[in-house]
Amino acid sequence: MERTNTFIVEGCPALWRLADNCARLYNEVNFERRTYATGGLTGILSTLYEKYAPLIGSAAAQQIINKNNEAWKSFLTLKRLETEGKLPQHITKVSMPRYWKKNGRKELRIIVRCDCYRIDGKYLHLPKGLRLKYKGVLKWRGRQGRLEIIYDEVDKVWRGFMAVKVEKPPKRGGGKPLYIDLGAFIYPSTPEFTRK
Repeated sequence: MERTNTFIVEGCPALWRLADNCARLYNEVNFERRTYATGGLTGILSTLYEKYAPLIGSAAAQQIINKNNEAWKSFLTLKRLETEGKLPQHITKVSMPRYWKKNGRKELRIIVRCDCYRIDGKYLHLPKGLRLKYKGVLKWRGRQGRLEIIYDEVDKVWRGFMAVKVEKPPKRGGGKPLYIDLGAFIYPSTPEFTRK
């Protein structure tokens, strides 16, 4: 079972540059996929990988290309379901994966493979020698998965989202029985119980 630890990461100029290059790579991969949707993409992806691997690290470049692959795989699956008339009711429109942009500005994100970072004490160790403080409690313990660090434009902070594979699901309520209060009372329809 997968859970997510969420925490706040301190910012630094190196983190901004790394996130900017990650967003550039994702947007360029997405542009190439839109252009060459029918094929001929393998050579272009390897060229983009070679261009950005020295800037963000080979593992991060691989993870960003994989993230784009996941988005396009999901889009193509939904398109197939739409043509078959089996699209889930809560989905009204299927559109191509969008760029990492919002309001004309790049969305700053960093994706780090599970074996390329570690957390000890109050520090997050990232590739390229980045050692950053973080705030928050790591609620979930287990095998760590992919880490995504996203800049929150509203709160002006970097947020980390660390996937964790938990061995056993936590027991709800411990050993005690759980009760639910619906807050509703239905009046009987007999005359002596009619509401005044």
